[in-house]
Amino acid sequence: MEGFNRKIMSRLIGLFLVMIFVVACRHSVEAPKNLLSKEEMAQIVADFAVYTQSSDFTRNMDMEEVSRFVMNKNKAKGKAFEDSFKYYLNKPSDVDKIYDMAQDILLNDSDLEEYIKKKEGENKNQNKEEKINAGDLQQQ
Repeated sequence: MEGFNRKIMSRLIGLFLVMIFVVACRHSVEAPKNLLSKEEMAQIVADFAVYTQSSDFTRNMDMEEVSRFVMNKNKAKGKAFEDSFKYYLNKPSDVDKIYDMAQDILLNDSDLEEYIKKKEGENKNQNKEEKINAGDLQQQ
C-alpha cells in the first residue's frame, strides 16, 4: 500500500506541477458560472488517481471511458471540470489545497487497499493466462 501511495502522490504532484507551469503565464481567469468547489475537485482528482493507477493493472482500459465514469460518479460535467481546473490553476494556493484534500481522501479510503489487492490479483491471473496461451501457441 505504501508503494502505491507514493506512486499516486508522485503522479498527482507531477500532474499539478506541469499544469501550474503551463498556465503560469496566462492572465487571471474569472470564476466560471459552473465552478466546482475545491472539495468536488479534490474528489475528482482522487478518483482519477485511483482509476489511472488501475490502468497499470488493466492493459485494455479506455481512459475516455474512465473519464466519463469519474465525471458521472461525481455528478460533474466535463466542461465544468475543465473550466474549474483552469480557474484553480491560476490560484496556486487553491491547487495546493485541492491536492492536499485529494491526498487525504486517498489515504483515508479504507476500501482502496482492498480494491488494489483485488486488481493486483486479477492482473496476476491475467498474466498467467497470457503466458499459458503464449506457450500453447509456441508449441504449435
